[in-house]
Order: sequence, then C-alpha cells, then structure tokens
Amino acid sequence: MRGTWITNAPEGYDYSGTLVIDRNTITITGYEADYWFPNDPRRPFKDSTKGVSLKGCSESGKIYINDFGWKEGIPCEYTEGASPDYTKLLRFRFGDRYETLRRTGA
Repeated sequence: MRGTWITNAPEGYDYSGTLVIDRNTITITGYEADYWFPNDPRRPFKDSTKGVSLKGCSESGKIYINDFGWKEGIPCEYTEGASPDYTKLLRFRFGDRYETLRRTGA
C-alpha cells in the first residue's frame, strides 16, 4: 500500500485530500473542515493531524495512525482494477460513508 493516494471523487465532492504511505509513516493532507459543517462526523481523517509524517501501519484490514497515541484502526480495503491501467484503489469507511483513493504514479 506504499505510495501516494489521492481522492478518487467527482468534481465538486465535499472533501478531498492525499495520503502518502511510506514504510512506517502516513502523511495526510487536505480533508479540511467544511464551512457549513465543521464537525461533520463523516469527514475523512477529521481527527488526524494534517501535513506531517505520523507513525502508521496496516494490519487486518485496518490502518492505524499514531497521532498523540495510537488511534482506533480505520477499516480499509485494497483492490486493483482491470487492464490496461491496473488502477490501484483504497477504500476507507468513515461511519456510514466511504472514501475511495487512487494511487498516483508507479
């Protein structure tokens, strides 16, 4: 799952952001609070510090982030699309909604 992952959503989507997953770290950018709904419980990664590398790992279908202590695992699924591009996707669940990211680059 290492690499850079960006929001795979249509134009005008409520939230967008990027995850950079390295060997032992995760960096989250974007996913800013909405002006009208700043405390939206469905906002992806809303309780995580943005823009800095945090310790992280994946285990048993969840991603764990150490952000002033290890946070509860966020459920995720990985899939790879069909040829010719073999798009790699990560899907996270935040409450009752899903956030799908696609891997950029190689």
